[in-house]
Amino acid sequence: MKILNIGSLNIDYVYKVDKFLLPGETKSSLSLDTHCGGKGLNQSIAAAKEREMKYIMLLLWEKAERY
Repeated sequence: MKILNIGSLNIDYVYKVDKFLLPGETKSSLSLDTHCGGKGLNQSIAAAKEREMKYIMLLLWEKAERY
């Protein structure tokens, strides 16, 4: 079986805080980690683990915004 997965690739920003914030509350984070993510990437990894992945097409954005 051949699989072509067309999906997105994102950079996830994970901020560590010591508690959940209340609405409107602002606080500095303890740390920031970046990870690859996105449905397209996650599906491709799952298919590759099952040795079924043959082709992958991911959409990459030229300019990433950090919020």
